[in-house]
Amino acid sequence: MPETNIPSAPTLGSPAKRPHAAYTEAERRLISETYLRPEVQRNVAATVALLQAEHVNHDWDYQRVYRYIASIPALVAQHPSKDPAALVPDAADALGRPPILPPQELAEAKALVKQEALLKEQDWTALGLTEEQGKRMISMERFSQKPLMHMIRTTHGGMMFCLATLIRNFEDTAGRIEKCLLPSEVDGKGDPRPEIEVEREWHHLLLDYSREIRAIADQATRSKVLLLKAEQMAGEGNSGKKKGKPGFGPMLVKAEPGSTVNLHGNGR
Repeated sequence: MPETNIPSAPTLGSPAKRPHAAYTEAERRLISETYLRPEVQRNVAATVALLQAEHVNHDWDYQRVYRYIASIPALVAQHPSKDPAALVPDAADALGRPPILPPQELAEAKALVKQEALLKEQDWTALGLTEEQGKRMISMERFSQKPLMHMIRTTHGGMMFCLATLIRNFEDTAGRIEKCLLPSEVDGKGDPRPEIEVEREWHHLLLDYSREIRAIADQATRSKVLLLKAEQMAGEGNSGKKKGKPGFGPMLVKAEPGSTVNLHGNGR
């Protein structure tokens, strides 16, 4: 029959061991933050060693730290050997789980949640925006959800509108210079400015219009290429077949013997 070893009775020199007090909220946060530090690599022994070195006024015990980490599914899921998909907490765990984020990150997360709720309610004043700015944001959000071809066409149309406006201003400025219909101007003292200086500035304005017209015309050409490419991609998506790249078909050239054929535009 096996014998049971009974321990010796406690004395003043060898008192009975007292149970450890439960970890406080601050201590639990320290454990979580230390366990998630990159240099620890989700190792409980390394977590305890680092806690003992950096927080010497606390009672860090390996078994107690291990049991605490094992009781938090979010920390257990961080271990390389675990599959997070198999450790999804249920409703009870989510409600009773202590926060593992530092106070600053937790405050930022709460602020983002509040801001998202305000956005859903369209409370623009609480976000520091006017009602007009809020309407503009909604309009931009709706526009960004449009298909690619729609956005390219809208952008292309806007550039063509600007191009037409610039051409009209260019023609008006050129007409004023040609017909000597430039307005009289005065300097800061109220004295009339020389006509040659006024005319020179209008010529500079004409050159600025010319540069902007060339820049927008070049960008409009690029936009047209993008539109053609978007239409090709849409056609491929609808038919399920990949079409060839847009380009020119074969060219048939007939030339008499001894003649010269020029295939470049503008006589080049």
